[in-house]
Amino acid sequence: MSHSQTTPTPPPASIHGLEVRFGRTTAVGGVSFEVAEGSVLALIGRNGAGKSTIIRSLLGQIRPGRGETRLFGIDSWSGRARAMARTGVVAEQADLPPRATAASLCRLHRALYTTWSDELYAERLERFDISPRQQVARLSRGQQRQLQLALALASRPRLLVLDDPTLGLDAVARRELLEVVIETLAEQGCSILITPHDLAGIETVADHIAVLDHGRLIADEPLEQLKGRFRRLSLDMAGDTVDRNGTRPNAGTLLAALEPVRVVTDEPPGSQAEVIVSRFDRVRLDKIRRDRGITIETHGVSLEEIFDTLTSRSNGGRS
Repeated sequence: MSHSQTTPTPPPASIHGLEVRFGRTTAVGGVSFEVAEGSVLALIGRNGAGKSTIIRSLLGQIRPGRGETRLFGIDSWSGRARAMARTGVVAEQADLPPRATAASLCRLHRALYTTWSDELYAERLERFDISPRQQVARLSRGQQRQLQLALALASRPRLLVLDDPTLGLDAVARRELLEVVIETLAEQGCSILITPHDLAGIETVADHIAVLDHGRLIADEPLEQLKGRFRRLSLDMAGDTVDRNGTRPNAGTLLAALEPVRVVTDEPPGSQAEVIVSRFDRVRLDKIRRDRGITIETHGVSLEEIFDTLTSRSNGGRS
């Protein structure tokens, strides 16, 4: 009996073993990750970590030295035109003709995209308070980014790539842009790859996090899983038992089973401490409490704290 097999649908974006060098400098070294269908992946890293290089490689603007980048299963360098037909982009730097108006850009994009929607475009311009007759040069930096977003969304993309989209926006505009992203995901069901500037804001949007540090990926997992394994623990070790030498172990040693990755405070040593752990396990924590007779309080950590901890750890530093 024969069984028909269906070919798996390729993810909207995939990067495998990507390496990009500029002269003797390795900007991106061996990075691999995927953007799953219908997901929001936030690629986070400090300035110079390689985020924009990865985005430009994925969009077919930079040829990889090694590895490959694909959009919908299509090599984004050799098949860029086909791949980009289903991809909307808000670039780090708005590359819009200064003398163009929102209306003239509408006509241009209408001719380029078969999925273009005048209605969606008009709705976004009205929401962003941008006149169709206004020239790009007369728009603020924030408005130019909003215009980019309006153009990207009106093509009804299956993948939306946002490279630091809130850069240059005030708090109100940042919040509004993220709200638009959430609405787009709900209404159009497209996948999103975003390199955020605002880590606090992105926690309400992203469902997957990839952390980049000095061109290398140091974390790649669902946001809830990432936040679930990190905790800040406050220790009161005044009642702790001493070892054979009459001394108490430090907080890091006590929590070794939970993988302490950052000692926030430990003053004076052996008394009060605050430590961030990366392998939180309540059963193991309760055992430490019982065995040592110490008080340990648990606290959740923000994405920003996790990011600071991961990047500090990868550099061999502790704070």
